[in-house]
Amino acid sequence: MTTADPKFYTYPSISSTIFDVPEPKDISAKFEYNYFLPDEMISVVTTGSENNFIRHRKKNARQVNVEFTPLNAVIPNDQVLSEVELSDSEKKRMLTRNVDKIMSELEFLSPSTIAVKLQDSTVSSRLLADVEATLQKRKINTAGLSPTETLLRYASTTSDRIDGQAMLDSVDIDGGNEYITIDPTTGKPFEVQKAGDVNNLTFATVFSQKFVSDIANAAVKTPLSPAAVIFEGSLEDFKAAQTEARSGTSSRIIKSDDFVRTFDPVQKEKMGLDDVFLGGNTVMGYHIRKYDTTNPSAVEDIFITNTKARKWEDKKVMYGRTYNYSIAVVYLIRVFSVIKSGVIAADLMVESRESPSINVTCKEVVPPQAPDGLRFYLLNNKDLVIEWDFPVNPQDDIKRFQIFKRISTSVQFELVKELDFDDSVIPVRRSETINSGALAKLNYPTTSVCDYGFELDQGYIYAVCSVDAHDLSSGYSEQFLVSYDLFKAQLQVEFISEKNAPKAYPNFLLRSELAQDVLKDSNHTSVTCFFDPEYLRVVNGVGEEIDFLQTSQNEVSYKLQLMHLNFQQNIVANINIK
Repeated sequence: MTTADPKFYTYPSISSTIFDVPEPKDISAKFEYNYFLPDEMISVVTTGSENNFIRHRKKNARQVNVEFTPLNAVIPNDQVLSEVELSDSEKKRMLTRNVDKIMSELEFLSPSTIAVKLQDSTVSSRLLADVEATLQKRKINTAGLSPTETLLRYASTTSDRIDGQAMLDSVDIDGGNEYITIDPTTGKPFEVQKAGDVNNLTFATVFSQKFVSDIANAAVKTPLSPAAVIFEGSLEDFKAAQTEARSGTSSRIIKSDDFVRTFDPVQKEKMGLDDVFLGGNTVMGYHIRKYDTTNPSAVEDIFITNTKARKWEDKKVMYGRTYNYSIAVVYLIRVFSVIKSGVIAADLMVESRESPSINVTCKEVVPPQAPDGLRFYLLNNKDLVIEWDFPVNPQDDIKRFQIFKRISTSVQFELVKELDFDDSVIPVRRSETINSGALAKLNYPTTSVCDYGFELDQGYIYAVCSVDAHDLSSGYSEQFLVSYDLFKAQLQVEFISEKNAPKAYPNFLLRSELAQDVLKDSNHTSVTCFFDPEYLRVVNGVGEEIDFLQTSQNEVSYKLQLMHLNFQQNIVANINIK
């Protein structure tokens, strides 16, 4: 190089190969619990014995139903995609035999890069924490507020451009609710506030292997970084990749791999000079990845080649475990390569970017039915026998009966006896502490008990509850007041309450009316009305919205009537919920 004729020499840029294949649009999953098996917490076998399987109409005991967009809605309407013709059986065989040869479209960019899928499943809770911190900074008290109330309070203290409903739709606040409301028409839980979609946001990013560890460490150390949670579990892998990339490459050496990619085909064929060189693509099917969150490294690969399929049933799940699912579309791409002796046709399998990962916890939430048909008998020794009918239980999971009594409706129930006939290999952890003196461990179900504490000169209110294998309890059965008539020398049984009163509120369904929509008050000059709903929207079992809250931009939603009893004056306050 001279001053008169300057020339600058540089190495050519490293090439990148880009594949952009259509991606799956949607994926959802839901746990379905059909019936109990004693080993359900330690085994993925969900059929049980042959007789048991047939008795339940050949249904599996439990499964996860994964639903997705059918392939014909994902694939572009282009004839070139059908040029490589394969049967479903051929596709299935090629996919299962060549799992390690399936490459993501991101892996083709360059051998010196690494593709990372970014999805923050904790962003919802962190957003709620940020909202609460903002309210506290404005000296707005959030003590005792639920997540819904916190978001509504935040929306009401900001400008009209802040959409409170949009915030509720984005943030998943439903998981914190410990109460389950059952739809009496379907026997299933009400579907309330839908899960937020912000947790499902996913991004595919490509980093240079020489700097990926430095980038991840910087993200983890940055305060309030949204990437901190994403990178934290992969720091060791990134460190190893960066160390290998830096030690095995040099900026002063040019390698052919940096410019010409080498692919590992699933099959290849030598072409003749007279053959028609017809390239193209074909859709192989869906690739579902599944793993148990307790062991994320053990990934199970499931392939679906049926282009009309809309769902897949995972029948190999343990009760209580949480499973992660994601889905991608796999394509077969035919390319040609020139060699000394001729031309080679090679087939590569490329898959699209994965859908957002979703977690499904295999736990049921529907409590059992309360017992029916309570009957009472007095023995010769004056002990009281209580009998009941075994409730309808298609899930075969009722494993305990609890018998309660009390002397009046003004006191809580006391446990007389718990009949425990649970045959689970691993029993669930109980939420109730049972006195050993009231516990009876049995080898088979029993629907009767003797109350040795019954006194002839005292009346008692009795009720029975069912408890299933997952520690879900029914409400109280019908409640009866049982006493002994000394003059007639016979038992007197009086109906007290309807069935299904909650355990915490035994008087909730008493025959007599407990409360009226009238409140009496004196010595006050003002009243404050609070809008404090548990849910903003509720749908029934078929997905139809019911009028849970009356809302309107202009019309009156509710009325509050105030009456002065002495002066016979009346005021009606209009309440408008927008």
